[in-house]
Amino acid sequence: MRDDLKRVKQKLSLTFAIAIIGTCIVFGLLYYLGIDLLSYYIEAGSFMIYYNEKPYIDEFQQYVSDNDISTTDVEQYDEWMAEHDVAFYSVQEMGKVIYNKSNVDKLISPAKNMYDYRFTGSYELPVQFSDIEAEVFIYTGFYINLI
Repeated sequence: MRDDLKRVKQKLSLTFAIAIIGTCIVFGLLYYLGIDLLSYYIEAGSFMIYYNEKPYIDEFQQYVSDNDISTTDVEQYDEWMAEHDVAFYSVQEMGKVIYNKSNVDKLISPAKNMYDYRFTGSYELPVQFSDIEAEVFIYTGFYINLI
């Protein structure tokens, strides 16, 4: 009987060890796959913003160059932004906001605070104004249209 008890105890210990190791492997795989999927989702979102908004930056650069617009000519780029149905834009020099504006009617409520200048830095592209080169972020609401 003592040998049977010892064998049962060894089997339970072995089963417990296998269960612990298997659980660690399963949760480890889930964790690393989850991190990879999350990273992919974030990077895909960044590329989506870049490729959808870059043509607007290029066209805005052309407009600024053609009309010799400086960063103080806000009425002129407000006009361009209104004509192109831009929901939000920000003009910055070396991280300092020169001007930003949002069309509240175009932004849904949860997104209004998201497009604050503090969160747009990685999507800004340089635009050469007549006085300085500034970083410009343009958002046209393409993501909202996808929903």
